[in-house]
Amino acid sequence: MHAWIQGDGPVAVEFTLWFREVEEEARADLDTFMDGLYAAAEAELTEVVADLSSGDFGERLQATGDNVADVDDFVQYRAWRVAGRELVTGVRQSDTDTSVLIVVVLREPAVKAEEVEDDWL
Repeated sequence: MHAWIQGDGPVAVEFTLWFREVEEEARADLDTFMDGLYAAAEAELTEVVADLSSGDFGERLQATGDNVADVDDFVQYRAWRVAGRELVTGVRQSDTDTSVLIVVVLREPAVKAEEVEDDWL
């Protein structure tokens, strides 16, 4: 495997760890099907979070709390800061017709660690 980065913009790396299609035959009772699919994804996410949080790597993770931007497309997520970057893992589905995924994203932080989002004032 080879990879390279070209240019000066922010870099993000994303890996899909879990993938389930929204089956056509599930359309008759889509709510029940999606509830089951989300429950399965959230159970798997719990294991992914436990794996990431354990061991030497887990000791380097710093919780971000709610101070994370660009997570609107996640059904559920957990985020940390590590080595000046943001690590986000979560359940994502872009639309009801698209697959449900568990992804891990390592990216430049959209919100600085010391910033507090209180622009509603």
